[in-house]
Amino acid sequence: MFCRAISILLALPVLASATELIPWYGNDLEIETRATYLFQSYRSVDGSCGKRSSNDHFLTLSALVPYDCWCAELEATWADTCKPSFGWDNFRLTGRYRILDDIIGDCVTLVTGVTLTKAFRPARRDISSFHHGGIEVEGHVTVGQEVSCEQFWTSRWWGVLGLGVGDVGSAWIRGDAAWETNICERHIIRLFGKTLWGLGGRKLCVRKFHGYGSIHHQSIDLGLRYSYWTDLCDITLAVEYSRRVYAKNFPRRADHIMLRLLYPFGL
Repeated sequence: MFCRAISILLALPVLASATELIPWYGNDLEIETRATYLFQSYRSVDGSCGKRSSNDHFLTLSALVPYDCWCAELEATWADTCKPSFGWDNFRLTGRYRILDDIIGDCVTLVTGVTLTKAFRPARRDISSFHHGGIEVEGHVTVGQEVSCEQFWTSRWWGVLGLGVGDVGSAWIRGDAAWETNICERHIIRLFGKTLWGLGGRKLCVRKFHGYGSIHHQSIDLGLRYSYWTDLCDITLAVEYSRRVYAKNFPRRADHIMLRLLYPFGL
């Protein structure tokens, strides 16, 4: 009953956390539901025309379903920042297709995909929330490789390259990289870096901000995640910390703390 209650609670919105672009899927037709809370804090913004500091809260619910070489994920995010009150930030839909799979003998795992995002107007006009427009499309390619011992993986790495564009302004480029180690099939430690590069030509102006679409923004975040698999309904709990080490026309020295609960259940 407890496991069923969790599945209903997480699946009702069938919506949901930061899009999962790791190249390895779960079990076929096993829905992975996630509840993710993210706290973001920064004291200044690299730019001109005013100052801004903020303590932000984001809540995301998501559901991911893999089948054979395909994978689909649906998300919804709510935000509470110093500009708008608690409300909708975005809806997001991601579809991915696996071209190569190192688990069955290919040299690497290679996955391509597309993410569609509907961002709401308060979020588009909020420096704390990254959006180029009301409708956004991002294509991405992920490549990775696992090191295994018998039937379990012990370590793995992957990288993501994405190119996105919104209905306002210029495109952006995403680049992520991560390495994980698996300890006794119960503890997972991840080291990662994330970067965003906007191809707009303008500087950020805090007092006249209408979205990142026209901004020449750059950012690099480095972080660490710890995940723990529990015997209770196969629930996985994760905590993550990251720090912005470089920013241009973007919030500077931002600290991020993420808490996540993942619960898988079969159809």
